[in-house]
Amino acid sequence: MTQALRERLQTDGTYHLSTRNGGDIVVTGVITRYARDSLSFLPGDVLTAENYHVTITAHVTAREPGSGKVLFDRNVSGATLVQVGTDLASAERQSGPLLAEDLARNIAQLITEGAWWK
Repeated sequence: MTQALRERLQTDGTYHLSTRNGGDIVVTGVITRYARDSLSFLPGDVLTAENYHVTITAHVTAREPGSGKVLFDRNVSGATLVQVGTDLASAERQSGPLLAEDLARNIAQLITEGAWWK
């Protein structure tokens, strides 16, 4: 998740990443929820899911390093579709990067578009 957010922020270019002192905003987060909900089932088998909607939620905080002022402190979610095929574990593992990218996009949007300025 961290790598996906770093890449998203670098691609956007609004902010530059700093792993040392001197940053304008310090962003921290913790994953608080992972959920898999059935979307569709195999024909003739109402118990075996064919597709899942997977969501991940992280509690993200952004603050100014000097003052400690909290810019935003909220839950942010990302989601993707998982098509099971023959192996749920493999399908879910392969969807991980898509899930991370969606979460990173949503966090980066909060940071770069300044929704917290209001």
